[in-house]
Amino acid sequence: MILLCLLGSVRARATQGPIRAVRTHEAPKIDGVVDDPVWRAAPAFTDFLESFPSVGARPSLQTEVRVLYDDRTLFIAVVCHDPNPELIRRQLQRRDNPLVGDFIEVEIDSTHDRRAGYYFAVNAAGVLRDGLLYGDVNLADTWDGVWDAAVALRPDGWSAELAIPLDLLRFPRAPTQEWGFLVRRTVYRTHQVFDSTMIPPSSNGLVSRFGTLTGLDGLAPRSAFQLTPYVAGRLTLRPQYSDPAFPQPRLLDPSADVGADLRATLTSDLTLSAAINPDFGQVEQDQVILNLSNQELYFPEKRPFFNQGLELFQPVGVEYLGQPPPQQLFYSRRIGLDTPILAAAKVSGTGWKGLDVGVLDAVVMSAANPALQQAAYLDSPDPDDRLIHQLEGSPDRRLELHPQRPFHLGLNDELPREPPVSRNYFAAVARQTVLGSSSVGMMVTSANPLMPRCTEAQIEATAARDPVTGQPLRDPITGRLVSPSPDTDLINPVDCQGYGGTTAGIDFNLRSQDAEWVALGSLNGSRRIGGPANDPLRDGTVMHPGDLGYGGYFAAGRFGGEGIRADVTYRYASPRLDLNAMGFLQSQNQQALATDLKYYRNTGIGSLHEVLVALNFSTWWSTDGRSTPRGNYAYLDTDVILPGYQKVGFTVNLEVPRYDVREINGYGVPFERRGDVALTVYGNTDPNRPVSLAGDVYVFRAFHMGPVAPQTGWGTLLTLFIRPWPWWETQLIGQLDFKPQGARFIDCTTSSPGTTPVAELCQGNGFDDHTRNAFLFGVEDAKDLSLTLRQTFVFTPRLTLQIYAQLFSAGGHFGQLYQAQGASGDRIHIADLQPVSTRPADIDDPNFHDAALNLNVVLRWEYRLGSTLFLVYSRSQGVLGLTKERDPITGEIIHQQAPTSGLVPLRLGPGPAVDTFQVKWSYFWDA
Repeated sequence: MILLCLLGSVRARATQGPIRAVRTHEAPKIDGVVDDPVWRAAPAFTDFLESFPSVGARPSLQTEVRVLYDDRTLFIAVVCHDPNPELIRRQLQRRDNPLVGDFIEVEIDSTHDRRAGYYFAVNAAGVLRDGLLYGDVNLADTWDGVWDAAVALRPDGWSAELAIPLDLLRFPRAPTQEWGFLVRRTVYRTHQVFDSTMIPPSSNGLVSRFGTLTGLDGLAPRSAFQLTPYVAGRLTLRPQYSDPAFPQPRLLDPSADVGADLRATLTSDLTLSAAINPDFGQVEQDQVILNLSNQELYFPEKRPFFNQGLELFQPVGVEYLGQPPPQQLFYSRRIGLDTPILAAAKVSGTGWKGLDVGVLDAVVMSAANPALQQAAYLDSPDPDDRLIHQLEGSPDRRLELHPQRPFHLGLNDELPREPPVSRNYFAAVARQTVLGSSSVGMMVTSANPLMPRCTEAQIEATAARDPVTGQPLRDPITGRLVSPSPDTDLINPVDCQGYGGTTAGIDFNLRSQDAEWVALGSLNGSRRIGGPANDPLRDGTVMHPGDLGYGGYFAAGRFGGEGIRADVTYRYASPRLDLNAMGFLQSQNQQALATDLKYYRNTGIGSLHEVLVALNFSTWWSTDGRSTPRGNYAYLDTDVILPGYQKVGFTVNLEVPRYDVREINGYGVPFERRGDVALTVYGNTDPNRPVSLAGDVYVFRAFHMGPVAPQTGWGTLLTLFIRPWPWWETQLIGQLDFKPQGARFIDCTTSSPGTTPVAELCQGNGFDDHTRNAFLFGVEDAKDLSLTLRQTFVFTPRLTLQIYAQLFSAGGHFGQLYQAQGASGDRIHIADLQPVSTRPADIDDPNFHDAALNLNVVLRWEYRLGSTLFLVYSRSQGVLGLTKERDPITGEIIHQQAPTSGLVPLRLGPGPAVDTFQVKWSYFWDA
């Protein structure tokens, strides 16, 4: 049925004529006035239609478009008529932020594959934004092209002129070209959107629905060679000791970097982009979030190099399945966050018509702090280790260049204690367009450690010695090396093996001509490279070097159009599917079946602008042969856009998590989690007002299961936008959550009845002891508070000051303690929990409190086209560490201050802080 819909006919679209470009021998002056005589040669296109809010209506305001071109540049002029020019909103902003105010967009599919294209926009204040379109409907707006535009006010409105270099665009070598083309105008005060080819909000396509730009004769792809070198200098004021209990004294570390970005045309269809020692000091810090789950959080990529030209590496269906995607083979944040990037390069383009290809390679490499060699491979990474503290008391303040970082100059004591693992990251993708706007593709990735972090000889060198033979001593039962004394640690063999992996996948994305019906999927496999011989994952699956895993996902249904939409999704991840060396997978060993039913309308609903009602069901279970039920979920969501452009809605969620195979970390013992029912009410005022508010309030009730009483939680997230003047924008975000978690795993205890619990005796899968184990749980009451400010001052479109600040505080208290026993594969029910009167003495206090203050201040000046100067100040501050009392002879910690669990960040003010001052200068050179 779905395939018949995909291949079937579609209803007719509103037809609007093509836009015709005219060759010019004289370039117009880009000043926004549109008064150069050369513009008279280009016919004016005025056949716009309104796509919002009155779909298909003739616009109440006229818009004119003219297009010229020569051998180097595409010129576009747009005249936006308006009888009330004093009401035109001219909001100044930082370049590449989502535009506010009246603005026009130009979108170009220069290969005419109806799947990908380029996005250029400018608002009535002259602020530029650009990006790359991929997957028909997605926009990667962090792509930066060097192009120009100017605007001007007119007595009857405003106008814009754009100059887009042809070497930014990929297009085939042909005597006559036809490109996909769309011009869109937004009128801020009325919310109206006018399209040169109408694309209704209910459509599930964008690039595939573009109109046509004709008249392009005699164009040849231009060779390009662009080089942007940079120089950066930093001063970092940081605590001398890594132990947060010692925020003073602080050391001033100077450092400097040089590097460059390169873009060059290899052939008419392939482009090379490269970076040497890329620097991202001006990039905003990640938001601090309290993660109460047992899965990794997904963060968006903010670094320019990885956002430019990497749209092809995105997983198929991300536009429908959301973030994070079910299985992602390439997750750029794996590269360079822990170990600096030495060099990276990517080649992208078209192999033949309809075939898009991309290849990326990056090498990360760094040196270690020579003063901390004795502590480099300590079993315990705690910064309060006595040896680490002693070595940090005599820092290595030499200013040196290291072969691993030849473009960085800094002090040795700024380097990490543990030698970073040098790795090579590789990814290649090819995707062929078929049946119009459908596609099939494949991708391979590989993360290869270039060297081990330590050798077996180094491990043995830290062991105790036989006094007669001088050979390393080993435990006669376990065969493990013996530590020479309680004061020292052995090198951990786990730390000595670089971890990597390879993945491969094939995907398809079949779409009907109108893109309303879609069937897509991906089949993926993985192989682990290196790593420990026995590496237990959170669910107890034991990984070994060379292990293979497989998985995939499939989705099909009606994703666009008005009226009823419905789809079904299935995903599968084997227990040993391992994508996280270079990709992203929140959890393996699971499969899920989900169905969505939606009703959507944006026409014929009276004075309402939009109505959406969605119902979703999903069920999850394990793939390890036990079919352990992992949960059942359902939600009902409905929202409407009111006549005044306010949005209101509510969501009802029902969660029955069943058995969590990841809660008891590494033991393979599924634990029953309780369910809850939740109500969320959300909405926003008219976002086009000088002051607007958006947010939600939720409340949930956790069920009474076993000995754990029912609990109620609530929270809110509010965002306030303030734009009092065209040069000022303030965004205030406040979040407050009270989230009781029920019974959560704390630690393991001994399985021998009648003995004192000793956590160190507990063994999970992948270790030596597979006997039954006892596990300690506590009823967790967690809460967090976050206050965030984003402030922008725009002096000109090319000179901006941006401030980001976040104050974060979180606490967690564990009340009643419980204990339960279970072997690998057994299920622990909530009813099996037995109350425990006191916490075992050897188990750390599970209560926690954390707080942070992050601040970024960035002054950006684009002093010439493509060339920038950044002045950056950043501050990162954490809580003061807990005080400790050590044995004067052994140095062992015999008493430590108990952690608090409150929400007030009392220990943040005196806590350790890192302040960084940076200057970065770059120069764009275009051959």
